[in-house]
Amino acid sequence: MATSFKNFIDSQDFSFDFGLSVTVGIVRLQGRSLFPCGLESIQSLIEAGPDSDLPMNAYVWLTAGDSTVIDLNILAWLKAKLSVEMHPGIHCPALWREGDRSPLSYEPLLVDDDFMFRVDRVKAIRPL
Repeated sequence: MATSFKNFIDSQDFSFDFGLSVTVGIVRLQGRSLFPCGLESIQSLIEAGPDSDLPMNAYVWLTAGDSTVIDLNILAWLKAKLSVEMHPGIHCPALWREGDRSPLSYEPLLVDDDFMFRVDRVKAIRPL
């Protein structure tokens, strides 16, 4: 979703640049990591390629030019995986900056706008 949204924004004729980047990393809820990933596991996913049977133990979000995290999926993921109802302080999309008082925190490990195409065979809007 992050890659398709970024590519859609990039294809529009805005008078300014959002500077969005697809970022892969660790997301925490109240200090607890929600995804068991690190640089080694992300590298393994990339090396295995889109035909791999490896589980996708990584999380992806968008990062703006000022390092603001824009997370389009976190509420849906929390509800589906943890049966969590709306958590005070988490909105959709979740916006987060270093130092925010939020139950969420993000640790970027890799910035790669083509990450999705490296690890999955999906159809998505790709920039021209």
